[in-house]
Amino acid sequence: MPGLNKFIEKTGSRLPTPIIDLITVNEDSIDVTVSLKFNFVNSILDDASIDNFIEEMTDGTSPIYVYVMYVMDTGTISDLVSGKNKDPLSCLYPPVEPLFENVSNAYTQNYVIIELDEFTEVEHVYSEETKNLTVTLSKSAKIDCFFKIVTLGELTLAELLSKTDRNDVTVFSFSSIINFDSDPSQFKYDLIDESVYERRKYNLPDSILEHMTSEVSHEDLYKDSELDVGTKTLFINGENEPYFLSPIYALDNKPYTQDGISSAEIREVFRLLTKNITAESEDLQEILNSIDLITETEDDKFLLQSYEKIRLSFPEKSTVTEMGRTYELFKTRILGVDRRVKSSPLLAEQLYKTPKILDNRTIVNDENNIPEQDPGLTCLFANTTGDDEDEASWTNSIVVYEEAGSSLAAFSSFRRSGFCAFDYGLAQSQNAQILGTFPVAVLEELFGSNVVDNYFKILLVGLYHYESSEITEPTSIELHEVTNTNFPSIDHSSNTQDSLDEQNYLQIRGVYNLEQDERILWLQFQHLMDEVEEEDSIPTDDHYKLIITVEDNTQELIEAITSAFRDYYEGEFKEFFDYASEDCNYNKDTGYFNDFFVTGMKNKYSDTSVVFPWIKMPLLLEMYLNLFTQNEPEAVDLLKEKALAVSALINPINGTFFNLEEFKERCDLFDLTYFAQEEASSETITINFETEIHPPAPVAFIVGEGWEVSDYISSTETPEEAMKLAFDSLDTSIDYSTATQDSVTAVLSEFGNLGLFLGEDSSTTRAQFFDIFGDSLAAETDNAIQAEWAKVGTILVNYGDDLFSENYWITS
Repeated sequence: MPGLNKFIEKTGSRLPTPIIDLITVNEDSIDVTVSLKFNFVNSILDDASIDNFIEEMTDGTSPIYVYVMYVMDTGTISDLVSGKNKDPLSCLYPPVEPLFENVSNAYTQNYVIIELDEFTEVEHVYSEETKNLTVTLSKSAKIDCFFKIVTLGELTLAELLSKTDRNDVTVFSFSSIINFDSDPSQFKYDLIDESVYERRKYNLPDSILEHMTSEVSHEDLYKDSELDVGTKTLFINGENEPYFLSPIYALDNKPYTQDGISSAEIREVFRLLTKNITAESEDLQEILNSIDLITETEDDKFLLQSYEKIRLSFPEKSTVTEMGRTYELFKTRILGVDRRVKSSPLLAEQLYKTPKILDNRTIVNDENNIPEQDPGLTCLFANTTGDDEDEASWTNSIVVYEEAGSSLAAFSSFRRSGFCAFDYGLAQSQNAQILGTFPVAVLEELFGSNVVDNYFKILLVGLYHYESSEITEPTSIELHEVTNTNFPSIDHSSNTQDSLDEQNYLQIRGVYNLEQDERILWLQFQHLMDEVEEEDSIPTDDHYKLIITVEDNTQELIEAITSAFRDYYEGEFKEFFDYASEDCNYNKDTGYFNDFFVTGMKNKYSDTSVVFPWIKMPLLLEMYLNLFTQNEPEAVDLLKEKALAVSALINPINGTFFNLEEFKERCDLFDLTYFAQEEASSETITINFETEIHPPAPVAFIVGEGWEVSDYISSTETPEEAMKLAFDSLDTSIDYSTATQDSVTAVLSEFGNLGLFLGEDSSTTRAQFFDIFGDSLAAETDNAIQAEWAKVGTILVNYGDDLFSENYWITS
């Protein structure tokens, strides 16, 4: 019964296909708005009949159900989009509760079912031009997205993608006469493993299920764990409606629907071709293997172009050889398939930037990653809060004492020094004008690493000192111009560290960046405050401001990128096209170029150093499409492969003028879409990055013949504890049984710091010191340690006059 078979084949296609209008992403759910469009083309029904039809569809009696679901298994997504899997019901998953707490996974269902009576009419439009009446129904539905994974805990959809190997999510919508929720027992399934949302098989035959559902519409939601909000490609049919299946490009490089022949049928044609040929040579077998590889792996859109590339590569075409006979058979199959593809409705490809995805999630900032002193700036960081207890401060305030001729240490100088970090890479990514238009990864892939640096330069670095928090004008300025055009460095007139100790400076220091893409610039500064001549005049309310000025003229790079495309297109390529378009240069029926034109082009481009325009222009277009429409760079080899596929269709030898004309229209459309807008301003702008430095309280240092103060003494509370720490800190490699230079220096430098606890009067201090020492020696129970104490005590008695001078007690 051929009539019945035809009726069954068409059943599913007559169900309405929902259109996905908007996807709103929430913290733990997604809201999807879908619409159903009913077109009454030259209808004989009157308005009342049409209204009755819509009313009957939405009165709750219609056995049609609209499904909205999300799928995150990459293989399943691919099969549904390509049409390989014709049963979208196989991707519905009901909710799963854990059998035991913390033992099994659980998750919410991945779909929602909408009945027609839930839809609302939102549009009722009649077109005088087409005589069509379009009625649109719309409905928004919520899908909860929550997971509990034994090894990971409770997760949202975004968290699941970031913590597992599931990186892609696509939202699908279709209609069916089956209500999945009405009787779940009829849809028994088995999970292949315990992973979330794996494929399963229903106990109904595919041949029945596929005729009970409509065509499927889809929108990508996540790509590589990130919301997919970039530029998209949309194919429009003759009725100005979106075409949701993959188009097929014919040999004229135009996209057609799969109505005349499907991609699956095309693949089967060439499977049978290679299966029925027994190769008698390795060369022929290699070609057959290449055909099989394309059949199994090539994208639906480019099947014919890929087969055509193989046809052009055949080394022999004479039918007297096995290779030539295979060529003729292969060519016949390609041309036959091409005719069937062209019998399908032609599609128009459109690029659009307005996404259907709305991110409604709360933006959370990690406060621990933001500097407390300067929460508004993350590019320039001083890590200095001014808190005296802040041990992590990058800035020091130093009072320097020198050993004077008398017994007292004299005030020498006061200075501030410290470090600041400038994240050049972050500053560039957040502020460079060009990066608002092009992704830096694509720019660097096409034009070289750090291409933006020459247009985003550090000009000036300044350190400004303010005497108090009340004043607004700096009292001193340390400015340095930066002349390096790449990653900057600041030159200073002095080259020796000794001379730098006695002057103000602001210098760049080398730093190892742990990550390859880090661009951290470390600045070290020193400020000698000559006006401070005594301790009482040390400032306590002053601060500094570090300002880095950057010049951004990346708009010049945008203009250079635009000019590179237009100059070549308007010049050499247009010249080639103009030659080719002359009436005598190509066959009006087939489009193939005449022999004398081919010879002329070979002579014109005989210089092997010149890249042919039919090769260079396709490559330029692919590069610029990647630049303008992709967030991540495509591999250069892939771009070249796409360009060569186009070149095979437009070159003078075996291309056609019709293909060349079509390619030129693509170039014109690209120029109109991306370049024919208002010219961008090439104005150079300057950006200031600044941060405040609040220095901590000063610490003291003594220089001369004395000894520096040990930090550990300040951690003790009694002289006895300090005495014990001083002894424990002695260098155990020194023999203290005899008074040598090393032993005397070690003893006096450690025990001299006890003046922190022992006043300033020499005679009182000496007596008190030896009382404490004697008590500590007697209290030690370890005989070996006590013997070492005694050796140290001998040195202390013999050199006590050196130990108990006032210089040691000016340490607090």
